[in-house]
Parts: sequence; structure tokens; C-alpha cells
Amino acid sequence: MAGIILLTVLLMSVTGGMSTENSGQITTQKSEVITTPVPEFPIQVDIAFLLDGSGSVSGEDFMRIKAFVKGLIRSFLGKDTQFAITQYSSSTVTHYFFNSFKKTEDDLEPQIKTIRQLTGGTRTAAAIREVVDDVFSPLKGSRSNAKKILIVITDGESQDRGNLQSAINSADNKKIARFAIGVGNAFSSYRATEELRTIASQPAENFMFKVGSFDALDKIRDSLQDKIFSIEGGISTEKAVQMTTQNSGELTV
Repeated sequence: MAGIILLTVLLMSVTGGMSTENSGQITTQKSEVITTPVPEFPIQVDIAFLLDGSGSVSGEDFMRIKAFVKGLIRSFLGKDTQFAITQYSSSTVTHYFFNSFKKTEDDLEPQIKTIRQLTGGTRTAAAIREVVDDVFSPLKGSRSNAKKILIVITDGESQDRGNLQSAINSADNKKIARFAIGVGNAFSSYRATEELRTIASQPAENFMFKVGSFDALDKIRDSLQDKIFSIEGGISTEKAVQMTTQNSGELTV
């Protein structure tokens, strides 16, 4: 049976009608507290990571990407959350689907460690399309009632930019929320930043990050985690609104 949250409703009964100020006096108010049980339903979340493994990413920086992913996954262990990890360059390789990634602390380190960098070009649009069509699939463990989240980490512009909007439209059709993380100096240009905005869900300011180097990825992890929590619904509505306000605006580190 689902857990129970007590929803507290404060009803104000006002003496003589609405509270007004008359001859320097303010009418008094009486309060009555009523508690109503509200069922707490578990929220399912499927999170897919799409990692840039192109040749422009150094081997050391790719290790930093993996460490970032590992830390973010660790923060969700114990929740009803599934993970998939895909890497892209000139081609796209899914290392773990939702039904093959093991969600235990003991398995986390060795699973991430086995991922080897592809090197090559940067075909971001093709990679997003493959994740949308193949990874977010019931045959690969994607759940129909789960919140769907895609986290894209890239270090520059795609080489198949002309196909990007079509891939994003497919993601929107499946209601996949997308966080776009741009790393490096490439995103100091308007063109690269606009591509990042296209990848991100709308409003893009709430779903995109720019960091100057892979060293800085850890600096955005808490903010990204909070944003995912607000989508997940694992916090109160009031807190989610607060975080949307606090974290709104493109975050650059």
C-alpha cells in the first residue's frame, strides 16, 4: 500500500466577513486545521546519458565525463530510477540499455570502467535519434509510465546539424526531457550555443549548462540533480517552484 502524506489545509474564518481595518482596529481571524490523507505514489524515472566520445575529447577528459556520470547515478541509487548509457562520435554505441544496467553500488564502478572512448567525428543528431528510437524502447526496458530524461554531454558542434531538429522533434513526441551540457571554448560562439539550445528542452534556459572545461563538470552536478529531482516529482511542489526560480537562466561555469 502506498505511503501516506498528511496534507494540511488552513481554513480561515473571519469575524464579520473579510479582514479589514476599521477605526484603527483589525478584525480577528480564527483558524481551523484539517488534515486529509493523500496517497504518496512512487515516481518512475528513466535517465539516458549520451556521451561525446569524439576525437576532440582527450582521453583524460573522457575519464572526467565517466566520473561525472558515475557520481550522478550514485545520487539516484535506491530510487525507482533506471539508467542507460550511450556514447557517440562518427557512430553511436549503447553500452547499457535500461534493462541491462545494474543499479547497485557494487556494480556501478565496474560497469562505468568498461566504457572505452570511441574517438572520431561528432554526429550528435544521429546519436539523439538512435537513443530516442532504440534506447527509449519497451524492448530495451524503457517504461511507458516513467518520466523520460536524456542528458547530452558534448564538446562542440555536430557534423550533422541539418538533421538535429528532426531528432529533437522525435524526442518531443516521446515526451523526453533533455538536458544539454556544453563543455569547452567551442560554446563561446553564438552558433554552438544555439545548437545547445536546440538540443535542450524548452525553455532552454532551464535545461542547458555551459562549462569551460571538463574539470568543471562537478560544479554543475548538484544543480542538475536538483532539476532532475523537480522533474521526478520526488519533492514538494513548492520546493520545485523554488528551484525552478533559483536555477532558471543558462548556467555557465
